[in-house]
Amino acid sequence: MLSVFDLDHTLLRINVSYCFCLYLYRKKILSLIDVAFAAFYYIRHRYLKLSFLDYHSKLFERLLKGKSLNLLNEQADQFIEEILPSYLYPPAFSALKQAEYTMILSSSPDFLVGKIAKKLGVDKYRATQYLVDKDQKLCKISSVMHGDFKAKAIMGENGEVAAYSDSILDLPMLLCAKKPVAVNPDRKLKTFALKNGWLII
Repeated sequence: MLSVFDLDHTLLRINVSYCFCLYLYRKKILSLIDVAFAAFYYIRHRYLKLSFLDYHSKLFERLLKGKSLNLLNEQADQFIEEILPSYLYPPAFSALKQAEYTMILSSSPDFLVGKIAKKLGVDKYRATQYLVDKDQKLCKISSVMHGDFKAKAIMGENGEVAAYSDSILDLPMLLCAKKPVAVNPDRKLKTFALKNGWLII
């Protein structure tokens, strides 16, 4: 069975993208205003119904566009050494370690998710991708890995799938799985999981 995991607030207890912003601020790559911008739009997305795609677009334009991919990769290596394993969510990580074949599907940047997947020994991953210009600087969002795309990724796999997520935004993915698991779920997902008899961890 393939076990598929969301990353933010599922395998990790944090939003890894936001924490990476804080890390880049400490390294003086982002400004305090940049961090405040990220926090403002995270709150708007989480609590004030800013759409998922608009949230990613706003953050990319302000924080990532024009940044060197090489620089981000270097900083991501150091950042991941700092956050793992202290921010792993034990119940989800335990399920990951017991699984036969694993995948991470995350809306966080692929330059972060790929390194985390490798560090955790995950077999495959898919994440939000960006295009770079001739100078290897990020210039455009290529694709955002969100609920519908996660569902399509699962449907493209052979065999039975177990899916783990904390968010109602991942409901399309969870509904595609033979074994859906709500991980420390938000209120809407918890309600749905209880109604349908899903495992909650």
